[in-house]
Amino acid sequence: MAEALERFPVESVRCVHRIGHLKVGEVAVWVGVIAAHRDAAFVACRYVIDEVKSRVPIWKKEHYAAGTEDWVGEQGPTQTETGERGG
Repeated sequence: MAEALERFPVESVRCVHRIGHLKVGEVAVWVGVIAAHRDAAFVACRYVIDEVKSRVPIWKKEHYAAGTEDWVGEQGPTQTETGERGG
């Protein structure tokens, strides 16, 4: 958030990334910016979300209607990171 404050004419920046089980359609990431002008706020929001996506290892475990599931992400999490045990 400090980088966005330095780069853009904004007063405040916040970002929340939820973890755990989320239902389809629930908010996973929220970014809020306070600025005098909306252009600066929108650019700062875009910067924050792009940086989160490029820096934070984010994986999703998708559950399909057929009853199968799969981890989705650049490399996928390790068993240590998910808490799952190998079979």
